[in-house]
Amino acid sequence: MTRLKFDTSPERSRVRRLLPLLLPPLLLSACGGKDVPPEQYSSNDTALPALTSTLSSENIQFSHKEGSEDQPDSYVYSGLSSMTDTLASYVQALEEDGCSPIDTNGVVKELPDFSVSSGSVSMGKDTGDGGVFQLQIAWEGDTCTITPVYAAELRITQPSVQALTVSEAIQRLKSCTPALLGLSGASMEEYEVYAEEGLVLVDSSPCLQLNVYSSTPRQYRGCYLMTVDGAHLYQLDRDASQVTELTPYSNTAVK
Repeated sequence: MTRLKFDTSPERSRVRRLLPLLLPPLLLSACGGKDVPPEQYSSNDTALPALTSTLSSENIQFSHKEGSEDQPDSYVYSGLSSMTDTLASYVQALEEDGCSPIDTNGVVKELPDFSVSSGSVSMGKDTGDGGVFQLQIAWEGDTCTITPVYAAELRITQPSVQALTVSEAIQRLKSCTPALLGLSGASMEEYEVYAEEGLVLVDSSPCLQLNVYSSTPRQYRGCYLMTVDGAHLYQLDRDASQVTELTPYSNTAVK
């Protein structure tokens, strides 16, 4: 594998939300008059902000459901006026705190649609001691229930990606318009595509190297690098040893 020192992304400073030490002014009505909403959920020296950290002033009801030996505690918030906005803001805060949406096996997944009337999502964070602290978030109507769970044997992993074959990569490139690739003509049928052996790295991602030639007359027209999952396409300037990502590129990663 050839390693090329390409950098296609500008440096971005990571902005982390500073969570207030005090809860925002909420009008909370505790069921039974004794439950007080927590400012954070914690387990095994790992703490995550509570739902109230992102709520504006609202008249909501709160209750703490104590668990048992086999069932964890749950925190129930009712009377939420805008569940979609509430969940979106809260999940964003959790992501900025290092959490990821995961399935029951710890594999990172896409976030659900928060605009539906009911649903659930589990946000997990590595604790540093080999386990995962997760918040199981479920909502229905105007009620949101959060159940903190520590899973000592769970690990957060990225979903596996199936690599493209050479023929699939060639077909994907030929499905692009010549204009996207900086070529003339109305169709890629006027061109031939050949793959070079081996892979090259762009931003640490392995890529297939595809060379394009015009059919008549047969002449080299350009070199393109496609990530092995098909998610990104780059044009290589051989003279300058630089790459440029081509957008919009409609193909998505292979699942």
